[in-house]
Amino acid sequence: MKFVNGFTLVLFVLFLNGCASYIAHEIMSPNKQNIAGNRSESMIVETLCDDTSRCIKAISAADNETKEISLTYNLKINDNHQVWSYQQKDDDTQSLKSSKPLDNQLIFIFAPYKMPTEIMTIYQSWLKYMTGAEVLLIPSADESDSFAFGLDYVSPIVAEIKRRQADKVHLIGFSMGAVAAQAIAAETKNAQLYLIAPMTNFKHATKAIWDRSYSKTYYSKFISIDNVEDAVEIVFDKSKISPADINIINKMQGTNTPTYIYASNQDRIALASDWNKAKLGNITLKNYQQLNHLEMVSLLDQDLMVDFVSHLLARQVSKDETKTIGILCQGEDEACLSQIEE
Repeated sequence: MKFVNGFTLVLFVLFLNGCASYIAHEIMSPNKQNIAGNRSESMIVETLCDDTSRCIKAISAADNETKEISLTYNLKINDNHQVWSYQQKDDDTQSLKSSKPLDNQLIFIFAPYKMPTEIMTIYQSWLKYMTGAEVLLIPSADESDSFAFGLDYVSPIVAEIKRRQADKVHLIGFSMGAVAAQAIAAETKNAQLYLIAPMTNFKHATKAIWDRSYSKTYYSKFISIDNVEDAVEIVFDKSKISPADINIINKMQGTNTPTYIYASNQDRIALASDWNKAKLGNITLKNYQQLNHLEMVSLLDQDLMVDFVSHLLARQVSKDETKTIGILCQGEDEACLSQIEE
């Protein structure tokens, strides 16, 4: 019995010593989903490559000129239950296509860290139909074969932008997706940048996620915040990326790229206060009061949706433009939900 107890203690000590490495491994591991797997037939997986044959996967939305559009996003985060719907009948669709406000323009969506790509395809389809632009969805940074905070996406996407020669390129970065979006904007003359709850400090974000999701679990007694901080350093070391490489605030100082940043004072992962001392220059900062990080990256707020679409279309959009922004309802608001067709 003493041997068993002693052996268990040794294993426990070894586990603790390797704890930071395990956490780092989990951070850098690809999300367990297949980008070419279970998704709508309207989604097409493309391969984007640069001149050195460095390639990444992207998702494009197939043209659908005859069918009606029906998109719905039903999401509950804590006590916030929201239902978003974008629906157009065939005659409305034809009218919308005739306007094409962003015709011959290109939109890239950079998914948040660990966010299932399929969720973002709903917004991809909406943007394609609503704007008339070509829309490419880039999977989250953890989908990469070799985790690099998304910076390994930059060269293939820049090459694709040059190949397509669009009139304007819109780069929409959610959370960690802001890292790649900003780096690509810096190399693209006709870019416009939209950063939604952008990650400004990876160490802080990791610690905040740990505190929110794991600090009150039973095994938190065996894993300290020091283990988490050590794991962050391992991630930087193994990815060969430094904190300076992903410091988007420093990299954006004095930028000439039209940039829109959407942040919330209630977001504990991507702090809005980090932008207080930034030299904004050509940057427009929109601050929201009551949205947490998941609510921000899910666009679960009408004011946020209106601001974002207004910037994207370069005109003021009103809240009642349902053919543009869709309908966003509280999950318990029967009167609002009745406007959404079954």
